[in-house]
Amino acid sequence: MKKTLFIIIAALCALPAESEVLTNQSIIDLVALGLPENVIVTKIETSECKFDTSLEAIKKLNGEGIAGNILVAMMSASHDAATAKKAEENSKSGIYYIESDSVQKQVLPTVFSGTKANTLGAVFSAGIASTKVMAIINGPNSGMQVRTSKPEFRFVFNAETNALSVTDWWFSSSNSPRQFALVKLKVKKNDRQLQMGKVNAYAGLDMSVDQKAKIDFDVEQESEGVFRVIPKTPLEPGEYCFFFQGTLPSKSVSNNSVFDFSVPGNE
Repeated sequence: MKKTLFIIIAALCALPAESEVLTNQSIIDLVALGLPENVIVTKIETSECKFDTSLEAIKKLNGEGIAGNILVAMMSASHDAATAKKAEENSKSGIYYIESDSVQKQVLPTVFSGTKANTLGAVFSAGIASTKVMAIINGPNSGMQVRTSKPEFRFVFNAETNALSVTDWWFSSSNSPRQFALVKLKVKKNDRQLQMGKVNAYAGLDMSVDQKAKIDFDVEQESEGVFRVIPKTPLEPGEYCFFFQGTLPSKSVSNNSVFDFSVPGNE
């Protein structure tokens, strides 16, 4: 019986403790226990931390009697966590909307629901007039709203994590935002449309985005494979997208998606 009890106790002691996360309240509690400052600093340096180090939070901690070297350790831990988070975000290929210095949201690709061509002009001109080929995107608005007329985006091209897949082949086949076009979409009642090209009985097929709808943008390289993209001029309220114009990686892959976003009228 004693042997069985010993085995059970040993097994319980071997179980891993729940993940502990230090917060501002944790530090206040540790100080209230009368622990030495160097012990609390070491605890901060060796634990997972989630501190609020805003100006108001620091004022409150100071009022609670938290020593300066403990506050420094808390701010250092917060900075390290923010740096690690940014590095992790920048390691995944994609396009991100920079909402603030600490928040960025990934702009996901939206698949075309189909294509159509307006043949009326060609019929009346006996094929002389070009027929526009339009790609259709379901819905009159994008789910990604940027809420500013001068949005900033981050393009991440990470060769180590890229693969030829549905979600990231654009970034496997390119290494610069210059291989994408920023385009304003035509909004209809139930969908959005992008001119993918035009066809003419004499000139043949021209697969290119409408130049009149393209918007110039500035590109600034932040680090290897990471670029910041900003439109040269403020964007009017409407629907927009980034469209890949580079070479397709293989015949089995089609360029049938865009990275779309909205600029609302009441920013």
